[in-house]
Formats: sequence, C-alpha cells, structure tokens
Amino acid sequence: MKFQKNKGERSLGIYFVVYSLIFFLIYIIGYREFWENQISFIWRADGYSQHFPTMVYLGKYYREILENLSHGRFTLPMYDFTVGMGQNIIGVLNYYGLGDIFLLLSTFVTEQNAESFYKFFILLRMFLCGISFTCFCFYMNKPKKLAIIGSVCYVFCGFAVFSGIRHPYFLNPMIFLPIIIIGIDKVLKGKRPFLFIFTVFLSACAGFYFFYMETIMIFIYALIRYVALYRKKSLAHFAKVAGKALGYYLIGISLSGVILFPALEQFFTSSRANDSVNQIPISKLLFYSPIEYGYEYVNFISAPAIWSCIGMTAITMLAVIILFCKKRKIYWQLQFGCMIGFLLLLIPLGGYILNGFSYVANRWTFAFAFLLAYVITCMIPKLMNLKKKEVFLLGAATLVYTVVVFGLAVKYTKLCTFAVGMLWVFYGTTLLFTWLNKRMKSKLVKNIQILVILSLVVINCIANIRITCDKKCDNYVSSFLENKTALSTTKETTKLLQEVKDNQDFYRVDAVNKSHVNEGMISNYNGLSAYFSLLNSNIPRTLTELKCSPDVPLPHKIEGVDQRTILETLLGTKYLTTKDSKKIPYGFEKVHINSSNSNGLEIYENKNALPFGYTYSSMISQEEYQKKSVLEKQESLLQTAVISNASKKDLLKYRDLIQNPILTNNMKELNYTMSFKDVKWEKDGALRVNKKGASIKLHFDGVPNSETYLCINGLDSNSSGIEKFALKIKSQGNKKSVNVTSDIYNWYTGNQDYMINLGYSREGKDSLTILFPQKGKFKLKNIQLYAYTFLDYENQVNELRKETLQNLAIETNKVSGTIQLTKPKLLCMSMEYDKGWSVYVDGKKETTCMVNGMFLGVMLEEGNHEIECRYMTPGLPAGLISSMIGLVIIILMLLFNLTKKTTSSENLL
Repeated sequence: MKFQKNKGERSLGIYFVVYSLIFFLIYIIGYREFWENQISFIWRADGYSQHFPTMVYLGKYYREILENLSHGRFTLPMYDFTVGMGQNIIGVLNYYGLGDIFLLLSTFVTEQNAESFYKFFILLRMFLCGISFTCFCFYMNKPKKLAIIGSVCYVFCGFAVFSGIRHPYFLNPMIFLPIIIIGIDKVLKGKRPFLFIFTVFLSACAGFYFFYMETIMIFIYALIRYVALYRKKSLAHFAKVAGKALGYYLIGISLSGVILFPALEQFFTSSRANDSVNQIPISKLLFYSPIEYGYEYVNFISAPAIWSCIGMTAITMLAVIILFCKKRKIYWQLQFGCMIGFLLLLIPLGGYILNGFSYVANRWTFAFAFLLAYVITCMIPKLMNLKKKEVFLLGAATLVYTVVVFGLAVKYTKLCTFAVGMLWVFYGTTLLFTWLNKRMKSKLVKNIQILVILSLVVINCIANIRITCDKKCDNYVSSFLENKTALSTTKETTKLLQEVKDNQDFYRVDAVNKSHVNEGMISNYNGLSAYFSLLNSNIPRTLTELKCSPDVPLPHKIEGVDQRTILETLLGTKYLTTKDSKKIPYGFEKVHINSSNSNGLEIYENKNALPFGYTYSSMISQEEYQKKSVLEKQESLLQTAVISNASKKDLLKYRDLIQNPILTNNMKELNYTMSFKDVKWEKDGALRVNKKGASIKLHFDGVPNSETYLCINGLDSNSSGIEKFALKIKSQGNKKSVNVTSDIYNWYTGNQDYMINLGYSREGKDSLTILFPQKGKFKLKNIQLYAYTFLDYENQVNELRKETLQNLAIETNKVSGTIQLTKPKLLCMSMEYDKGWSVYVDGKKETTCMVNGMFLGVMLEEGNHEIECRYMTPGLPAGLISSMIGLVIIILMLLFNLTKKTTSSENLL
C-alpha cells in the first residue's frame, strides 16, 4: 500500500512537471511578440486606466492596513479622495481585485516592481486555470495523459488569450469554476460540503460580476447532474438535495458578506445601474446577422479576435462532432451541456442575460471553454478509433469549415487559415490512428498516439497566440504599452505639484490631455477623472445633464469637466496641468517653476478656486432647476444651491433659504454664417457627409473676455450604420473631439445633443471648424453658439467663499472643521453625496442633503459650529454580521463533523 501511494505521488509529481514545462513552452513562444518588442501586458485601454492603477493602489492600501495593525490601530480605510473624485474604496475596487485572493500578493507591489508583478499575476492565474481543470479531471477519474491535453486546451482557449491579458481578473472564473463544480458534485452525492462553501466564498469575494455567471452555470450543472444521479428518485428527494445545496451556497454567500454586500450596495447606486443606456429591442436579442453567425462558426477554432470567439484548438470541432455521434447514455450529460452552450452562443439573449441584462456580451464563454476542454478529454480515445460513418462525417465537417472560411469569412481569413490547416492535420491524424489501432493493440503505440495529439495541441495553441499577436494579422500586441512606460507619465503631474509646494489640506488637480484616467490614485492627488464600472452615479449623472465631457461615450467614465471655468471652480480645482496653452480656463495663471523633468507639461493655478467647504445663502429645488437650459443651469450653480434629498424638517426649519433668487445671466447667443466642404445639410435636417475629412465652418463675431460654447443639437446617427465616431472641432488653436454614438453602440444613452467648450479667449473667438472622420447619412436639428462673459463671475465666487469651513482635517474615514456663520446658510462640501457619510454638527448628528446634484451638504444656523463627517461603507455593517454568522455556522459544522462517527476515509473537503 505504501509503495502504491509513493508511486501515485511520483506519478502526480511527474504530471505537474510535464504540465509546467508545456505551459511555459506555450507561454514563452506564443507571446514572443511581447518579449521581442519590449511590450508589457498592460492594455492601453482598461489595463492602463483601471487594472494597473488598482493593483498599485491596493498594494499601498494593504500595507497601510498592516501598518495600522502593527501599531494597534484597528482602522480600515473606507473612503479615499484620490480614488476617482472621492469614492467608496471597498465598493468601487472590489470589481478590480479588492477581495481577490490572488491580489493579496499586491501587498508586495511597489512602484519599482509594479509592471513585473502585473505580468506575474497574469502568469499565475493562467497557470492555475490549468491546475484547476486538472483537479476536475482527476476528480472525474480521467487518465493523466488525457487530462493534460484538456488542461492545455482550456488554459489557452480564446477567452483566456483574448481577454485574460486585457482584463487579468477575467481569468479568476476560469480558476474557480472547475473547483466549484467539484464542490457541488460532492454535495449532490451527499458528501461533505466544505469545498463547495469555500470556493463559493472565494469566488463571491473576488467579484459578483463573474460570480453571477458562475451561479447560473452551477445551477445548470446541478440540474443535469441530479437527473444523471437520481433519475428515478421522488420529488421530495429532489427538494431535499436542492435544499441542502442551496443552504451550503448561502453559507458561502454569508461568509463573503463583508466584501460582497458593500459591492452590491455600490452597484445599485452606480452609474451602470442608474444610467439611461439604450434598451435593446427584442428583435435584436433573438438573432445575430447571418455574417455574424459565419464569424462565430469560423472563430470556434481560430485564433481569438472578439468576445464571441471560442478560439479552441482545431481538435475541438472533431471532438464535439464525435460526441454527438455517440448514442450511449453516459454521454447525454455532455451532449445536453453542449446544446445549452451553443444555444447561448447563437442567441444574443444568452449574452444579454449572462451579462446581467446590461448589453449583449459573451463574457460567459469561459464556462463553455471548460465544457469543451472536458469534451476533448473524454473524446480523444474515440477519435483514435473511428467508425466508417464517423470518418465520412468528420471529413464532411472539415470540408465545410474550409469552404466557409475561404468563402465567407473575409474579415478573419488570416486568423482562420491556420485553423483550417490544423483541422485537416487533426483529421488526418485520427484517420491514421484509427487505421493503426485496428492492426496494433500495443499500449506503447497508444501512448505514442497520445503524445502526438498533445504535440499537435501545443503547436495549435502556440500558433493561435502568435497569429493573434502578430503585427501582420490581428496585431493584438499593438494595443499594449511598452515596458517601463506605465508609470513614467503618471509622475509628471506629481513632480509639478511637488515643485509648487502647496500645503493646503484639500484641492483638486485637473490633468488635461492625460490618457491615464485614474492617475490620482497612483500619484496620490485629488483629480478630476474617474473610470470605474461601479462609479457612484451622482457626479457622472450631473455632468451628463450639463452636457459635459462630450468626448467620453461611457456613463461610468469622467475625464475632467471640459475645462469649463464654473465647474472647475465649483469642484475645487486649484491646479491644472497641460501641454496645450489653448485649454486654460479663465482665472488660471501659469505657475513658474524650475522643473527639468516636466516633459513640456505646465501647471496653472486657479486664483478663484473654492475651498473644500463653502456656503450658499439661497437654495432652489430640483424642480425649479430643471426648468432652465443647460447653460443657465451651469451659471446658476455659482449663485444658488440646487438641493435634493433634504428632510422635511430641514426644509421647514430653513425655509427662508428656499427662495427664487433673481439670477444674473451672462450668457449671450451668437449669430453665425456657415460654409460647407463635401457636406450637404438639407432643410428637413438630413445631413449628407460625402467623404472623409468633410467639414462645416462657422464664422461669427466673438465676444471679448468670454468662454465660447458650441451646441450641436439633434445629431442623429442611428440610420448611418456607424456604431460611434469622433467629430473633431477646431477653433483658433483649440482642438476638441465629440464622440457621437448610435443605437447599435452598447452604451448608447439616446443623447443626440452635444455641447463643447471652445475655451476662454481674451479677444474673443470668431471661427470654428467641425470635421467629420467618415462619410455617412445623418440628421442634424440645429447648431447654436453662446458666449459666457465673466462680468459677475468673481463677485459670485467671492460670495460663496465669504464664510467657509476652516481648520480642515482629513483623516481616515473622517473629515472635520469649524465654521462661523453670520446667518443661516447651506454648507456645501466638495465630496460626492454618498449615504455612507454621516454629518455631526456640534456633536449632534444632522440630516444631510444633496447639493447641485453631486455634493454633500448640511443646513446650518448662524453662529460657530464644529463639523465632523464620518464615513461607513454602505452595506459593510450588514456584511460583517453576515460573515460572522457564516463563520459561526462553519465552525459548528466542522465541530459536528469532527465528533461524528464515520467509517468513511474521505478527507475533510
């Protein structure tokens, strides 16, 4: 027995050595384009703006917690002004790794090793995907020589290759799913549930987005598996087993509550949950276009290039066909699972449901890849012993695929050509092995055949990655940053701020022309940008209402405030950094510093910046505010506060503040003349753009000392067939862009009105040009021009900062200060309205309100006051209680199992 155990351990050790060697061989050769061209794994889009800065931030965050603990301080930072424009840390960052067991290692991440660790985390996750699949195969008693083939196919499937590097945490469900499936299978068989509970807990902590998909997959698997195990059992038995499984699932959920509940709370108040994204018509949820079906078919075994690209090795197609040729009952579970997978893939509704009813996205295909890899593992012996009918069927399928690739899939022919070749190679190999196995029954021959198939799979995986990355094919590598550049630009703003040496407790910085949206969380300054899937909805909603940031087509992304002077001031922007002197708002003066490392970046100071807490003498309701035009709304915010969510008690007590003040209007509409180049604008609104680079030029009499606004109203591109395009606006050196979207864009909100700040000019602007990047047929209602003069601007700002919050102290989860008022006023604090904030005035908790659609405010009587704001993450108290309950239940279950007499030798899991 001891000899057999040692032999098994040696066999297992050999397996993991072989798996590791194959994995690193594919990884190193497949991603050679990255190594040879000194390219990092940081995607220029979300990787650079979200995943990388979050990893660096979490490293600092975890170290701060450990430092607090080492000094006996049991404080958990829950709010940070450098995250976005001030955000709930747990709720916002859980989506990007806070709670992910693997990112606990970010504790060791510093700015010096950040890029290396980022690459390491991707490598680690990919490696563990194969280990996880291996565990499932071993649990299902599959031979090691077959399990390793399935593992390689799983690790380097299209989902992992295409999205795993772009979004590193997308690899997490590929690790968790096989283990969760093992856990639920044990539960269905009446075995101990701890593995299932533990993996549910880990997966839920890692992020509810993929956990939602995993939950659906668990449900589907459990139903199929129950029927397979207990087909003839009663309904009462089903209810008993289902009840147990649900109970264990809920225990796992309960354990994760301390992370999961705040994340869910954040989701329901986020811009993604509260935006007005276009509702997809039912007709578009039932079918894709014929050409899209063609792409999905050929991309089933090709190098990955899109979300719906399954991108498995070519042997997958042969394995699936053979699976459906088998009539034995033992295969019905796999057959049924594949039918569900193909159904979800072929109907847009599948991607819509599994993406949380947001938009159609096949990010669930990691689960289909898992099933297909297991099908390969099971079907390889069958592919080596084909029947005559199966030989002809596989040959016909291979021929059809070849015809479709070269006949229909013009767009992806380069990506699919190698897949065609590999399919024929695998088909020929199965024919050869079938012929050999009819004549030779040697075990050695069969092992050699397995080795040949494994070698072909390895070649196929390497080729798929190389083709995807190759500059002559999909050129995937070009969408990633060069090595050692991720932090080089983020420090430019920090260096300038260090030169300024401003000791003020709170101010914001507008880093204009920065591609790194969440720079502040790495460089430790309060910025004007944010890009998070679970961004608090208040500021994005208000900026959208003010038609701000016309170049940002996403409801959960903020890239400054279009350099609008009023908004910069209201948000407490004291400094602005830019390389473009044409984008300087009114009242910003250049700060002269001696910095040789600024790389052309200059810094400007806002002489009219408002402090953290300033006061209004009057208020109007949201109803009154909504009656105004967009530019009237913007100007009114300097003169009176717009309040909402105020208590009836406060409204009654401070009714003298609620009035309809006479507001000044310094906005003037301008007349203009137009000239067209390759553009025809009909009287009925039809706009024909005849070629790329076509333009409309406007000439007008500018107003000195003003900020000029261009309003493009009713620009409808829905009938153009264009998903989105960027209009270019040029006005005397100032360049802006406008992202115009149509109803086929995933994040289309229905907006067709765009407002662009052309910038401040002392002399006054007198012309602008609208450039179209491509031809098309559109509709355009009208174009308007306005000039905002600064006649009353400084007086209005000075009125707001007459009585402000003094002695400001920003501490962990707390903001405090003092204020002296000569009359009742509304204190507006420059932090986003969040129900996690509680405000105490002179030691007594007071009700708060939302100010100007985004800020936290409190109404105060005249006199001296001590203000203290305390933050508690919404959902955290309930989540903590939930986790404690779950922990107690687990402890009781463990004690019960330890004391329970059993003859089983099964381990604890």
